[in-house]
Amino acid sequence: MDDRDNGFCHRGEVSANDVLRRRFKNEIIRAYAKDHFFDVITNSVGLVTAVLAVRYFWWIDPTGAIIIALFTISTWARTVIENVNSLIGRTAPPEFLAKLTFLIWNHHQEIKHIDTVRAYTFGTHFCGG
Repeated sequence: MDDRDNGFCHRGEVSANDVLRRRFKNEIIRAYAKDHFFDVITNSVGLVTAVLAVRYFWWIDPTGAIIIALFTISTWARTVIENVNSLIGRTAPPEFLAKLTFLIWNHHQEIKHIDTVRAYTFGTHFCGG
């Protein structure tokens, strides 16, 4: 799976995640950018629906609250799904294990035999074991 492929967009579509991933390479900065984007969306919807409720109909404000709640639930659910693989310690892909085995084999001339190479996720990185 490509780093930019989040499983939600099809060819030709661009999501906020795609923009953030291309613009910011550091994961911490990307998380802050995502959080600020979320805040801008929810605050804007809250402000617009409150103003519209005062000017037109009372029920626009609670409708905005429901929209914000559904947006919050869907955003955090996607965040959990995106991060669950890095939290559960899944195994590294075969290509990564092959590169790791190559590095181990060529690390020192006294290495004569490699029995098993394992790597699993530890946060967003792989650890050997």
